[in-house]
Amino acid sequence: MIKILNLKYLVPVLLWVLLSGTGYSQQQGLSLSLATVDVQALTKRSLFDFQVSVPVGAGSRTVILKGVLTYRNTPHRIAYTLTVPVRPGINNIADYADRARFEYSSSSVKELFEVWDKLPEGIVQYCVTISGADGETSPGVIEDCVFGRKEDIFLINLVDPEDKARLYELNPMLSWVVNYPFTSGLSYKIRVVEMKKGQNAVNAVKRNNPVYEEKGLMQMSVNYPVYARPLEVGHTYAWTVDAYYKDLLLGGAEVWQFTIVEDSLLKAVPKDISYYDFARHQGETRIFAVDTLKLKYQSFRMEDTLHCSFTAENGKAVFETDYPCSPGTNLVGLFLRASDKFRHGKLYTVRIRTGQSGTYVVPFIFIKSEFIK
Repeated sequence: MIKILNLKYLVPVLLWVLLSGTGYSQQQGLSLSLATVDVQALTKRSLFDFQVSVPVGAGSRTVILKGVLTYRNTPHRIAYTLTVPVRPGINNIADYADRARFEYSSSSVKELFEVWDKLPEGIVQYCVTISGADGETSPGVIEDCVFGRKEDIFLINLVDPEDKARLYELNPMLSWVVNYPFTSGLSYKIRVVEMKKGQNAVNAVKRNNPVYEEKGLMQMSVNYPVYARPLEVGHTYAWTVDAYYKDLLLGGAEVWQFTIVEDSLLKAVPKDISYYDFARHQGETRIFAVDTLKLKYQSFRMEDTLHCSFTAENGKAVFETDYPCSPGTNLVGLFLRASDKFRHGKLYTVRIRTGQSGTYVVPFIFIKSEFIK
């Protein structure tokens, strides 16, 4: 009875040992997983945010890791080789990142990655393989890959005109800002397209032919040029800007839109603007300055000067200038288009201080001449 009882408990033990031995032999190889690697946030350090697993009892060894980062539809490529010792258990490869030897597809890719720790924008495939130090492939899982899109979100932002703005200007100023640490080394490509019925701004930029496109811009603003297809009243346009480091696309701004509308204010603007005698008619509000503010001033001094300080409707200082006057009648033309601080259709005030009669306040509306047909 005792022998039978011992045999009853011995059989399960033997089966466990047999199965355990079988399982052990199947796990002699190495394995790795790139599941912890975030393609969106790849840097020199995060490339190595993965582990290599060695089965318990398999023994320590030295392995060679080879990583390759490639882009779809572009020749950009980064590769590295890394020799690391691994022990049974989980081995964090980030601990050995400084030992990696890199190769690059171009000097610009190398400079962007090595100096600024940035990568070009695009669809990325990142693969890592393991081999033994003697060059023979290690058993087990020897390769893993991850895919994704590398892009820098909102490191470039559109500023003016604001999204969905309604503009009277046919050649508006388009401006943007960037927050890269190497702004001086960037160039920009701007793209403006006409939106068709039923389209949103993003689809329009992707699908429609541009009415204006220019690359290689070094400044962060541009006036819509006269050599581009003219903007039309009643039409809506979408626009965006991409940032480049040498030949490498870093990222793009979100897409904004604006609509050109008819300037009803122009109906009130006389075709011939006479010189305004501000000393006699101070404070009138229907004064227009079409490119130039025309002022009339009667001086009785041998030496006299008009000191003019301009403010916007919100009271913010805009511009200051002095104009010398001679005895008698002076017809003063202040060419405001020489400054980029005056906006079409906006109300401004000029405070004029003279040498003989004190101070005068003249409100006026600034008009750009190209809007008058």
